[in-house]
Amino acid sequence: MAERDAARRDEGQQLAVGVPARTTPLAGMHLLVGATTLGAFLVSGAYMLVHDPAVGKLDPGLHLLFTSRHIYILAAALIHLVLGSHIERGRRRGVRVVQWVGSMVLVVASGLLLLAFVAEPVVGGHRTPLSRFGLYSLFVGTILHIGTGLRSRGAELAVAPDAAHTEAHRSSNGLAPRR
Repeated sequence: MAERDAARRDEGQQLAVGVPARTTPLAGMHLLVGATTLGAFLVSGAYMLVHDPAVGKLDPGLHLLFTSRHIYILAAALIHLVLGSHIERGRRRGVRVVQWVGSMVLVVASGLLLLAFVAEPVVGGHRTPLSRFGLYSLFVGTILHIGTGLRSRGAELAVAPDAAHTEAHRSSNGLAPRR
């Protein structure tokens, strides 16, 4: 079984629908959650179109609650999709743990923001804990991933800058290549 999966990876086939074989499990999870959240964004947009009375005709405060929660869902979806298409498995255990924690915080954020769209406009009022904690979670999870990405790339450059990268950097800065 493992040999067959390895052969599929080498051939560039897909292990699951829409998930390339060379995708890490964490990247696959982000792609799945991102696609699901993007679907929820589309459904929430359709709901806003058919809502009776039309969302555009609601009290401005309620209209803002619906519209902002709708945009928050899109933000969560896009963060997952970008991470899923770019994340690489950390080489060190500590980096992998922070990646996993950041990913779980982002998944929780997506759930909170979906719940915020459903619950907060109905409840009304000025207290919006679901969207507030959802946005805080989105921020924290994103910062954790930015930190691990910068740390990983900094370690790669410090340990082994390859000659091609160094020459490309020299030429992009207008310096002559070394001879």
